[in-house]
Amino acid sequence: MIYFATANRGKYETVSAVLAEAGVEAERVDLELAEPRSTDVAAVASAKVLEAWEKLRRPCICVDSGFFIPALGGFPAAYVNFVLGTIGTAGIMRLLEGKPRACEFRNGLAYFDGYTSEFLPANLLQAQRDYFGAHMYQRLDAERGRFFHTNWTERGGNTVSGTYVV
Repeated sequence: MIYFATANRGKYETVSAVLAEAGVEAERVDLELAEPRSTDVAAVASAKVLEAWEKLRRPCICVDSGFFIPALGGFPAAYVNFVLGTIGTAGIMRLLEGKPRACEFRNGLAYFDGYTSEFLPANLLQAQRDYFGAHMYQRLDAERGRFFHTNWTERGGNTVSGTYVV
């Protein structure tokens, strides 16, 4: 179950239908979330999902959408609702007089389950190492760029780890 933090029923119905096709059940949760000031829909969705997770403490998603007009430098971007509520469609059309009317719609979807963190607890680091194999890691108490390998289980045969450039 994923909780979808949105007051917008239409957004919920659209996204939950797509998730259902993938076998994922979503439940809408109507939360009051801060509206970050950003033209980047992904950044807005990310900020909202972190706030939603703080309130729910459950795996959740947030979606933000934007309407971008290249001839207006990307305006109104993620501020669509504000712009429609102030100058409206007529105001946008006045701004576009004599300019190309090309536009694009963008959506940003963010997911957060609480297992992501800037700093991982040792047990989560250990679980990832056990699952993915012998990978090197950096320590906070060591100079940046110095990598370590630890034989955590102290059993088994040869384990190799190293760095590589992609």
